[in-house]
Amino acid sequence: TRNEALSKEIHTQEKNASHISSWTIFRLLHYPIIYFICRPLYGIKIGKILLWIAGKIKLLVPYVTKEERNGKCHHIFINYQMHAQHLHIYN
Repeated sequence: TRNEALSKEIHTQEKNASHISSWTIFRLLHYPIIYFICRPLYGIKIGKILLWIAGKIKLLVPYVTKEERNGKCHHIFINYQMHAQHLHIYN
């Protein structure tokens, strides 16, 4: 950005960013694949069972966490750069 104040703020947030685990990145990337497989089978209950199993073995990342359900909202900036480099999508 050309706005220096905004640029400094973004750089500060990047320096203070927490790192997300490789397991979470794996789950996020496989989320569409799991739903692609389960959605056509949902009407005959097989998809529902597969989604339930995937949720129980923590393959699905929850939309709303337990903390968010209890009213706590975390405003964090996550550093995806390290993981993106492994995927060869970040320069």
